[in-house]
Amino acid sequence: MEKNGCINHLNNNHIIEKKRPKDPPLFRLESCPPWLRFNKYILGGYRCHLSTSQCVDSLFYIHNETFNIYSHGIPCAFFLFLVPMAASSACLANPVWFFLHYFACFAPFFASPIYHLFMCHQNGQDAYHKLLTFDVCGVWAINAFGGLCGIRSTFYCLPFCRSISLTFYIAVSMLSVYFILIANSPKERFKPLVVFGAMRYFFVAVRLLLYTFNITNCSISAMPYYLSMDLLAFIGGH
Repeated sequence: MEKNGCINHLNNNHIIEKKRPKDPPLFRLESCPPWLRFNKYILGGYRCHLSTSQCVDSLFYIHNETFNIYSHGIPCAFFLFLVPMAASSACLANPVWFFLHYFACFAPFFASPIYHLFMCHQNGQDAYHKLLTFDVCGVWAINAFGGLCGIRSTFYCLPFCRSISLTFYIAVSMLSVYFILIANSPKERFKPLVVFGAMRYFFVAVRLLLYTFNITNCSISAMPYYLSMDLLAFIGGH
């Protein structure tokens, strides 16, 4: 029987009253440590100084990061299972490229819930910055590995150009992750990602030029989907 927030159990004709464990308190913005006060529009619902188990327990009550956790965690589960199930025989014919594309889809949706779930950890600012770096590395992965398929398809009929472009893109990707890892602030971490945006649309422009001047028999039928994907990512990021 439940009464006044307590649970009563009958044990040898004696009533034992057990208190239901309470969720950790939620804080106002002004009560949070400085590294958690990055969004002036969210005024309450903050978790602070939680242990690892308390962070995990916060999956089961509402706070200011609940939406961020589930809006990334649920797609992560879908990508984990649906991408391999939906893979065509053409995709599986090149398992290395398929794995890189699969990893690119999965990485940001895995890293982001981890960051949002544990960002309030009691280990403080050092733990927060490591988690933020982990999150940005997920964003790096989808840009670094997600762009490879587009480059391969753009230069599919020009194997020499394809090899040069892929080598250059991978080299820039490795250099970018180095700067992400040594960055001292969130703005510095996101600067290398701007390079990816410029490079991705450089190759889009090249593909349009190849099609316009009929240099190769390339197709642009997938271009609306490509641009729609980036538009949705841009809207989601803002």
